[in-house]
Amino acid sequence: MTQSTKNKYGQYFTHPAMAAFMVNLLGLEKTAKVLEPACGPGVFLEALQQAGYKNICGMDIDPAFAHLENVNCGDYLQDKTLQGACDGIVGNPPYIRWKNLPEPLKSNLKTSEVWNTHCNSLCDYSTPFIAKAVNDLKPDGVLVFITPEYWLYTYHTQKLRDHLLANGSVTQLFHFDEANLFDGAKASFIVFRFKKNSVCDTAVWKLKNKKNFDFSMLATISETTGSDAFEHFSTPRFKPGTRWGLEPVETAGTLNALEQVCTPKHKTTHSRLGDVCDIANGMVSGLDAAFQIKNLTYTENEAEHVLPIAKARHLSGITLTEITPYLFFKNPIAYTQSDFSALFPQFAAHLQAYKPALDKRYNYGRQLQAWEWAFPRNYALLSKAVPKIFVPCKERLNKNTNHRFTWIPAGVYPTQDVSALIKKQGVAESLGYLHAFLRQALVTLWIRNRGIARGGVSEFSEGALASIPVRLIDWENPEECEIHASIEQAHAKAIAGDTSAWASIEFLFNKLLMPPQGSLRD
Repeated sequence: MTQSTKNKYGQYFTHPAMAAFMVNLLGLEKTAKVLEPACGPGVFLEALQQAGYKNICGMDIDPAFAHLENVNCGDYLQDKTLQGACDGIVGNPPYIRWKNLPEPLKSNLKTSEVWNTHCNSLCDYSTPFIAKAVNDLKPDGVLVFITPEYWLYTYHTQKLRDHLLANGSVTQLFHFDEANLFDGAKASFIVFRFKKNSVCDTAVWKLKNKKNFDFSMLATISETTGSDAFEHFSTPRFKPGTRWGLEPVETAGTLNALEQVCTPKHKTTHSRLGDVCDIANGMVSGLDAAFQIKNLTYTENEAEHVLPIAKARHLSGITLTEITPYLFFKNPIAYTQSDFSALFPQFAAHLQAYKPALDKRYNYGRQLQAWEWAFPRNYALLSKAVPKIFVPCKERLNKNTNHRFTWIPAGVYPTQDVSALIKKQGVAESLGYLHAFLRQALVTLWIRNRGIARGGVSEFSEGALASIPVRLIDWENPEECEIHASIEQAHAKAIAGDTSAWASIEFLFNKLLMPPQGSLRD
């Protein structure tokens, strides 16, 4: 079947080579009872038969597949007969968001024990399949699924991750990035092998180049080594209550040491960026082209309603390279259309050219004036007359680039492609110190491995930013106080254009982040 037959059940059909690869990962006796809980046209059932498995069965909610041999038509999530009954479960659970689920499936989920215990309405439809499959395994049973990677790190899937750890371990994980595994689906996919009652580290294989992927590469994966196509390493056993980063043991040790040095005296957890900064997502105009007035000549009266905006593309990682003027009205409902045209003629003429598109923009359930921003979120917080740190909400990185945390002067605002950091009142560390800290190589390494990333793109949402470790100063330690003052002075020089100052900053942070034994924090 081709993806043109995809239906309301969120089906994406698996390539036979991938099904054979996953069946091979089961590693079970051929007499084992193996289930495929969302079997579709039967590619996994066929792979199981070809591998010699004798006791196999499939289930699918879609009646189009009810005629297949060994297939029961029904909703796997409603089944109560399989708990603890399966030696192995293998397959490709459906991917569909809660908001896109048909009402009958939503109603079923509301009565599903695994959904109510381990999931929520921010989860994908595949997550309850994972949770139930864990329950349906016998002791030492094996689960092999192919899914999007997002549940490894998002906050709303923490219960699911903890459920897996409470029952066993992910023994193997294959990360395919955004390789073209499914017709019509663009996402970052993983294949994982879970063993019930197991306690072990995780062997990881990561695809090196998604653009060059071919299903024939699956045959080159060795049990113990990588290949030309896959990097191979072991990552420490995942921990409850955390996101699951795929990092080599050596990297994990380095990042654990960073978190330890960011843990204040007499505390058990490290300080986080959310402890010292308010985090605000940028405002949403709904149609940036209409509100940008970079090349517009406007009146003195109109100039009072021009807002300086920082766009993501103008964040250099040190300072802002360009400011884009936007028209903005703090109290847009104060004007009628005729008032607005009379008081702001250049703005009115400019907006008229965009009227059809403005009428169609997403309005968050409100009737918007043409000159009214769709969602001026966080305006009060962003209006604080203090310098800030801006960072793109999403950023694709390669090994030679840093995250573009950028020093922003007071009075400049972000739009929706930018997140802002505003130092909280009462925080003793300077904003310059915090900006310099976020540019350190160890912090970049932490974000790449333990931050939120999808398909090689780092995400800087509020939650992702808030979780970044921060090395706070021990203000009772004169040496640390002196280091902070020196970093602040060097940062001021760096922002003014003295590029040599960054070397001094790095040297000073090395004293804080990798202190020699017996110094600083005894």
